[in-house]
Amino acid sequence: MDSKLFWGLVIILIGVSIIINHVFKIDFPLFKVIIALLIIWFGISLLLGSFNFKKVSSGEFSSVFSGQNYSPDRIDDDTEFNAVFGSSKIDLRNTEFTKDDINIEINAVFGSVKVYLPKHVRVSVKASSAFGSVRGPSHRQDGIGEQQFTEGAESAKTNLRIEASAAFGSIRVE
Repeated sequence: MDSKLFWGLVIILIGVSIIINHVFKIDFPLFKVIIALLIIWFGISLLLGSFNFKKVSSGEFSSVFSGQNYSPDRIDDDTEFNAVFGSSKIDLRNTEFTKDDINIEINAVFGSVKVYLPKHVRVSVKASSAFGSVRGPSHRQDGIGEQQFTEGAESAKTNLRIEASAAFGSIRVE
């Protein structure tokens, strides 16, 4: 969330609470609400990386409070896909991979992601979940924990490594 938007909402909330207090004589716990909003804003900012805690990658695709469909034509290096309070569909079936070993990170935080895998690559998935689920064609990781599984042809030239993390969300790899 943009800081201008956040602080604008806080100022509007202060004004509305003053009106409610004086016109309707309703006691509104303004200080507690502002503290709660600050904590929520800080948490969302950490999740979205606006405090520069996120790692740098050559490609990043994020959907926040929305739904997005991604069909990248080409992936050169490490790539990250994020769905925060939203959903994403990632279609890799027609994607060109420029290296033999490609790393992709997929994160779902209070959101859902559906990934369509290409048939011509070998895919290794490291699935971790915290109150969420990561599912593959024949594997599943629900609740809290980690699991690794491999899909695709053993003789494939390209190895695609996916690190899938779901926190209160779901990731489905097909």
